[in-house]
Amino acid sequence: MRKAMMLLMMAVLLVMMTFPALADRMYVLPESDQRKLTWDEVAQWDYESLGYILNEIFARHGYNFIPGQKYDYYFSCMPWYTPNDNPDKRIVICVHGYTSHGRREYAAYVPFLHSQGLDVLLVDDRAHGDSEGTHTGFSVLDRIDVKYWVEKMKADYEKIYLFGISMGAATVAMVGADMPEIAGVVFDCGFTEPMEVFKATVKRHAPVVFALPVFFFGRIWCKLILGFDFKKVSALEEVKKAKCPFLFIHGTADPTVPKYMSDEMYAACGSDNKVQAIFEGAEHVACYYLETERYENLLKEFFK
Repeated sequence: MRKAMMLLMMAVLLVMMTFPALADRMYVLPESDQRKLTWDEVAQWDYESLGYILNEIFARHGYNFIPGQKYDYYFSCMPWYTPNDNPDKRIVICVHGYTSHGRREYAAYVPFLHSQGLDVLLVDDRAHGDSEGTHTGFSVLDRIDVKYWVEKMKADYEKIYLFGISMGAATVAMVGADMPEIAGVVFDCGFTEPMEVFKATVKRHAPVVFALPVFFFGRIWCKLILGFDFKKVSALEEVKKAKCPFLFIHGTADPTVPKYMSDEMYAACGSDNKVQAIFEGAEHVACYYLETERYENLLKEFFK
């Protein structure tokens, strides 16, 4: 496989040297960094091709792919690809929300993060995206995995930031509070405890009388199948131990994770360096899209 990829690279370079004019046309979708793609444009491609299309957007902004893997080989052949320089050796580990995955959740954020000189690691939680597994850890088990990634990154980076959205926010809050080497945590529309967000969800979709049996049997199922008691895990309690900087972000119109959870997390956070930013009218995972410039300015200040 490695030999085949090397031959492919040599072939691409030979074509480029023979026909220099082709260099400007070596994009899968030439305008993917200039406008929003239509559904018809995306629908005509198969799953494998969509992987290259999505990663081409990241590559345009200097994303550093995993060395030796297919996207690294492919984009290293492109004359327009220049990997991001990171003299400060800083990285942000991004953790997505429930039912999402790293590339989907952070596709809009990555170009900006790279523009700030940060490397980015997009994580897929258990049973999400390209990760294996059949059951989600709902932040409880995922925090173990994030700690693993932090340990892996410590050899190459001087500063490690954590950025979590929704379920991912609860995950990184617990990790950031527990690992003194974390440089800072961005907590976007996260919840206080699994039990509390379960209650909010059930009450939103069903009469209150159904809530107690759902909690009771759900708790037993988690204990038997996943090996943990979600009632005994609390980001709200963990964040009291926090020492690193925290940025709390939430929208006032969030129907999935109520804003009061962010208020409680901010109040409980033990860090002396904490900021809370509230976005009026923003629904769940929508703050960045509602006020992009304000959101990016908050991140600029936080990461500088």
